[in-house]
Amino acid sequence: MGKRTNPRLTVWGEYDSPDGPNSNQTNRARWELIMAVKRVYPEFLEKLSSDGFPLFEKLSNNGQLAKKGYSFERVVFSENPRLLPFGVLAPENGLEEALRKWAKKCNAEVDWIYVATMRKTSN
Repeated sequence: MGKRTNPRLTVWGEYDSPDGPNSNQTNRARWELIMAVKRVYPEFLEKLSSDGFPLFEKLSNNGQLAKKGYSFERVVFSENPRLLPFGVLAPENGLEEALRKWAKKCNAEVDWIYVATMRKTSN
């Protein structure tokens, strides 16, 4: 039997679609990935909970989450997949740095994970 080669399924990535975050299938696959990671590597969410959420909550309660004149909620829940919340975070508050450190430690440096994380903490 000859060697099997799989062609690339799309120009956006093998497991993505042009709709990205608006695709139910993409969102379902991402949720399944997070649930699998939770089972296999529980430190992924535990570290986020211990290092990121308390800072997020403190900044949110004090009104120090976003740069002056910006609505963090409007950006984080935007339907525009190219609009990342990091653009409105106040740089001096340390949240972006904390999230990037967590993502790097967990090998999760992907935009959709950052956005999903911030959406979950905002709910």
